[in-house]
Amino acid sequence: MNDDRSHPPTGRTWKGDAREMQALRQELWERMSVDVPVKRLQHRVKLIDVGSERRSIIFELRDLAGISLGAARDLVESTPTDVFLSIEESAREDDVEATLNKAVERLEAVGARAEVPFEEEWSVSPMPDDVLGLFRDIELRSGWAWFAQTYSATGDSGMSDWLLPPNATPWQQQSQLLRGDRPVGACPMEEAITGNGSARSYLEASLLIRDTTGIELDGDAGAWYSHRLVGEPTDEDWVWSRDDVSPNSDLSPSVTMTESGDVTVRFYTVTRLNLVRLVRHCDCYRPGTYCPKTEAVVCATGGRGYVH
Repeated sequence: MNDDRSHPPTGRTWKGDAREMQALRQELWERMSVDVPVKRLQHRVKLIDVGSERRSIIFELRDLAGISLGAARDLVESTPTDVFLSIEESAREDDVEATLNKAVERLEAVGARAEVPFEEEWSVSPMPDDVLGLFRDIELRSGWAWFAQTYSATGDSGMSDWLLPPNATPWQQQSQLLRGDRPVGACPMEEAITGNGSARSYLEASLLIRDTTGIELDGDAGAWYSHRLVGEPTDEDWVWSRDDVSPNSDLSPSVTMTESGDVTVRFYTVTRLNLVRLVRHCDCYRPGTYCPKTEAVVCATGGRGYVH
């Protein structure tokens, strides 16, 4: 059941716990994380065109692939084709990449056109049911689908999550997703969620929307993924840029609800990406919606941060 403090009297402000909300975010990241193995480079180059100097290319292929002249001649005759190089399976990825690039250079030096083929694999799966179960006061609207689109590419991997309304073509029937395309009818998280109208539900929505979209903040606030919620100024050599925030300020997350039904969510984060910054986030919700108008303001700066 909801705590009465999640329903402040109209015109009053409810206070949340920054540490609790940051722990909630951490658990959200862990449950949403998908272990996508990075695709290893195959030991091959793509021979695209052999030009006119076929004899030189045949000898080059013999040496690169460790094959007979006859086999090299067959490769030339079947161009475009794959040329598999003789590389130890245990070789480091960086060594394999360097060897492949060198092979391309050698083939191009004798008039051929070749490349190291880029490879990727896409997959789609529903988001685990227990992800939104972390949130006490918000939920996915009835009939909406939340799913993950993952890829494993040469030297890289990653994930995007999408939401589809009930009237959209089901993701299982959208074959283009396996080519890496955006799903038809996809909507942002703020359109897919609803809540019980409590103050906490709006704070939960503000965090979920940011953490599932990887939002890039305006101005000098930096990338959201690097931000951590705080309830008081951290121990930094701060240079303050606003009169309404000071070393003694209470930075706890807060939600104010007006008589007209407007809701304002405020919370503070610290990011140490490139430059240490204390940032105030303000989300304004119109009555009955969970679609905020957002703003981020840098309230103080510290020393140099880390470089991602």
